[in-house]
Amino acid sequence: ALYPKFIVIADKFSKFSLVELHVSEFSKGVVDSWQNTNFEMVISEGSQCDLIRLQDESLVATHVGINRIYLDKNSRLETLSVSAGSKLGRNELSIHLIGEGAEAQVNGMTISGGSQHLDNKTLIDHSVGQCTTSQLYKSVLGGHSKSIFTGRVHITKNAQKASSEQLNQNLLLSTTAEANSKPELGIFADDVKASHGSTIGQISGEEI
Repeated sequence: ALYPKFIVIADKFSKFSLVELHVSEFSKGVVDSWQNTNFEMVISEGSQCDLIRLQDESLVATHVGINRIYLDKNSRLETLSVSAGSKLGRNELSIHLIGEGAEAQVNGMTISGGSQHLDNKTLIDHSVGQCTTSQLYKSVLGGHSKSIFTGRVHITKNAQKASSEQLNQNLLLSTTAEANSKPELGIFADDVKASHGSTIGQISGEEI
C-alpha cells in the first residue's frame, strides 16, 4: 500500500506545467497493490497551470486519487485526467474558485476493458463571482468494464456572473460494458450561465 501526498503552492504570476503519473509494473495476477494519493495545489493570483494526470497502473491494482485545487484572482487552470489502468480506480477532483476572474478548463478521459471499474467524481465550486469553467469528460468502454461519472457544479449566492459548462460523453464498444453518468448543477445565484449534459451511445462490431 502507498499513500503519497503532494502539495504545490504557485507564486503570483507564475506559469508552469505539471505531470502527475501513476504507473505500476507488477506482474499481472501476482502482486496486488493499493495506492491512495492526495494532491493539493494553490494557484495564486495571475498564475497559469497546465496539469496532466495519468493513471495507468497494473490491472490487479486498486487506485484512489484525490485532487484539490484552489484558484485565486485571475488565475487559469487547464487539466487533463486520463484513467486507463487498475482493476478498480477512482479519481476525485475538486476545483475551488476563490478569486474573481479565475478560469478552469477541466478535461477527462477513461479507457477501459475486461472487468475494470473506473470512477470519476468532480466538484467545481464557484465561491466568488465572474469566474468561468468548462468541463468535458469522455469514456470508451469495452468488455465487461464499468465507469461512473459524477460531476457537480456548485454556484454560491455570492458567485454572480458565473459561467459554467459541463458535458459527459460515453461510448460503449460491447453489449456488456456499462456507463453511469450523473451530472449535477447546484445554482444559488441569479445572474449566471450554466449548462450540463450527458450522452451514452453504443456502436456495432461492424462499425468498430
